[in-house]
Amino acid sequence: MMIQQFTNKIVSLLALIIIIAGLSVSLINCSSRVTTSEESDTTIDQANTIDRSGDQVSAVNQSNSDRVSDSEHTLASEKDSSVSDQSVSDQIEDALEDAAQSDALMASETGKAQNALPTKRETRAIWSWAGRKPISGEYKVFPRDIDELVEKVDAAHLNVILLVVTHDGSVYFEPSHTRFPDESERLVNQSVFSKYGYQDGLSYLLTIRDERRIDDDPFNDFEVQAWFQVNKGGDMTDKWPSQDKTEPYMLHALFPEFKLKYGDYYAKEDDRYVKHDTPVLHQPKFRAYIIDLVAGLVEDYDVDGIHLDYIRTGGICFNNEPLDYPGTEYDYPGCQEDYKTWTRETYGREYTLWEDTDGSREIQDGGSGRVAAWQERAVGLVVKGIHDEVKAIKPDVIISVASVRNDVSQKTNKQLRSGQVAWEWLDKGWIDAVFPTFYTPETESAIRRYETFSGAVQDEKRRSVILPGLITFDPKNSKDHWAGLVAEQVSAVLGQGTGQPPTQPAKGVALFLARRLSPEAIQALAEGPFREPALPYWGE
Repeated sequence: MMIQQFTNKIVSLLALIIIIAGLSVSLINCSSRVTTSEESDTTIDQANTIDRSGDQVSAVNQSNSDRVSDSEHTLASEKDSSVSDQSVSDQIEDALEDAAQSDALMASETGKAQNALPTKRETRAIWSWAGRKPISGEYKVFPRDIDELVEKVDAAHLNVILLVVTHDGSVYFEPSHTRFPDESERLVNQSVFSKYGYQDGLSYLLTIRDERRIDDDPFNDFEVQAWFQVNKGGDMTDKWPSQDKTEPYMLHALFPEFKLKYGDYYAKEDDRYVKHDTPVLHQPKFRAYIIDLVAGLVEDYDVDGIHLDYIRTGGICFNNEPLDYPGTEYDYPGCQEDYKTWTRETYGREYTLWEDTDGSREIQDGGSGRVAAWQERAVGLVVKGIHDEVKAIKPDVIISVASVRNDVSQKTNKQLRSGQVAWEWLDKGWIDAVFPTFYTPETESAIRRYETFSGAVQDEKRRSVILPGLITFDPKNSKDHWAGLVAEQVSAVLGQGTGQPPTQPAKGVALFLARRLSPEAIQALAEGPFREPALPYWGE
């Protein structure tokens, strides 16, 4: 805008100089008027060259160019006639008036552009697997996958993309070479975007985002958060007995000691009780690794935020092998010994995991909360560690989490053993926003669960960044893509529905999943709750 204003003033000034110079010379010598006119043509060409050198030529620039051309025509038509002092004065006054009008027009256009910016603040996020690995019948991992994602975002009036960058222990970005100088400990970027001229899908998406931000359309901007699956280090089959599917490029291939082992692994000496896909969050080495992985991306990629998924334990760790790394920073006695030491220091008495659990998934600590507290401590160290490292690099980067374990009463074993207490992380300031997942076809149920979760956050101001995660398809049948129900649930949690609104309507939502967001749902959102453009909301 400053360039355009400067250009306009230069052009107007040149026009004024041309008029004065041409008319003054015409009063002195008719023959010299021709020369002056030719020199003026050169000056005008220079002015036009200056005008063309800007990044864009606005309508206001064009009006200035037209005005200079009119001045040329005036000079040529008057070279054989005498010009009075009054006519010179009149033309100078006209030129000055034109310049003033140009400034006024520019100010008017600037005001329109400012007024056109969306004033509504409402987060409209969507999770996406685009750019990951090929999925039969869905993704072939082309740039077109990202293009189609952006088209959906535009059509539905969304404004935040949560793009997956880790999955099953694989990475789809280039890990930091500074934080991982040893190639043997650095995960290999599995993205195939290099053959299309981009390092990965994230880089390609960020390029599109940046192009949008410098254009003249304030309604097509969006933010990008890098979506991490924290407690996924490998892969395994779903059916029992599980089989290890870890590939050489996955985290657990580099660090097999990260794999979580149930108590039955030791009690029954049975390898089937190893969770090949789940790392041990209690281990200092793993925690340092995932923190460096996230922080390194923030250093190397200009993302707007990082999004933490699977930010929970994934089971009760019984790993009993001491870990001895170079130095002492990452040494670990094993989960069983760690639990004994921790309970002794915390409760004044030593307890064992064999006493407080069934050796597998069930907690049997007499309702004392010991196991849950131990699990929460491990996950909390990861969350706080990521927060501290990321905010030290870029304080404005948003840290959000997907919270699946949302039983704030903490009565179920699933909740207690997960270590996931996102409502507490929000109160502690470790995260900037939370997307608690309320995946249900029942709209009223989604509202109740949202209000229950909100009630667990003690700081009322922080409740505004509880942004419900809603599903775009039937969780029992992923091929059944919802249409009107998506818009219905979004409207309901935002307080725009036909039923009883939440006590504190949400300031946004996140939708799972982009590839299952149907055209009908997109239209319903764009014509319904998202009809007005909005900028993301991350708190007051």
